[in-house]
Amino acid sequence: MALIITIGIFFGAAHIISGTPWSPGKFTQAAIAGIIIGWVYVRYGLGPAILIHWSTNYFIYSYLFFISAIGQVPISNETVNPFSNTLEQLLIVTGAIAISIKILNYVRSRQESTTINQL
Repeated sequence: MALIITIGIFFGAAHIISGTPWSPGKFTQAAIAGIIIGWVYVRYGLGPAILIHWSTNYFIYSYLFFISAIGQVPISNETVNPFSNTLEQLLIVTGAIAISIKILNYVRSRQESTTINQL
């Protein structure tokens, strides 16, 4: 697991030092994505890891083009548009809530199975 986290951090750093005009906040997002993709690679193999990376990029670019078309803002300015930032924050909060619910359900099911096994 330590190797996956280290590689995820390098993945995040590679997105910053590659010369692309991303903000430093991209490091955190890319590092977390790198850790997830690394875990998927170890658990399920190269194919699923590539599909996750591709689908994430596809979603992000589709999202930017969609918001650009709605707001009639050039795609180059879309990442600083208040409308896209609001939708991005909404997606982050929704994702955090969904992950929290998933974790709580997992913990609850583990507690129930432990209780049943003790009977």
